[in-house]
Amino acid sequence: KEIYGDKFSVAIAAKKTNRGIEVSKSEMFRVNNSNDWTNLWNDFKEKGNISEISSEKTKSGPKDEMLGSAICQKTTILPNETCQFVFSLAWDIPYARFGSGEKTPKRYTRYFGRNGLNASKIATHSLNAYLRWEKMIDGWQRPILNDLRLPRFYRYTLFNELYFLSAGGSLWLENSKFCSKSESETEALSSKDNFN
Repeated sequence: KEIYGDKFSVAIAAKKTNRGIEVSKSEMFRVNNSNDWTNLWNDFKEKGNISEISSEKTKSGPKDEMLGSAICQKTTILPNETCQFVFSLAWDIPYARFGSGEKTPKRYTRYFGRNGLNASKIATHSLNAYLRWEKMIDGWQRPILNDLRLPRFYRYTLFNELYFLSAGGSLWLENSKFCSKSESETEALSSKDNFN
């Protein structure tokens, strides 16, 4: 798809964490077509998985047609047994646009390119790196969460409200005029990731 003439992509992905997990998917279905989504839902409801619905008609539909994708993981567990399902949702919208129409590439494009077609690579990368990221986040947050000198509401609000930094309008841009001296620290962290 395109926004302001810029290509973008979205992706969903799943990682098998245990043997015995079955993954099923429908790469593309027409959201506005009741046959497509009814078949998808009925498969899931009756069999616990989904079937590929994509057809040549779907792939060559109108440009403004709403398309969807679905992915499902399924397994059988015994009483008192647990199983973890891991999913990733990613999007590749490589440019930030401002009121003037000026566009600036986002920081992640340094690693994934600027063609807007790399959502699946980003999703795959997150599935391969999420455990290390969780460990790094825990190492960053733990000293503050365990500091009893700080009020409890402050410790928990500090991290529980971090979403506002990204959802509230912060951008990390790939533009040298915005780079700071701490750039080398970021490069050291990023070098641990394999982006291909």
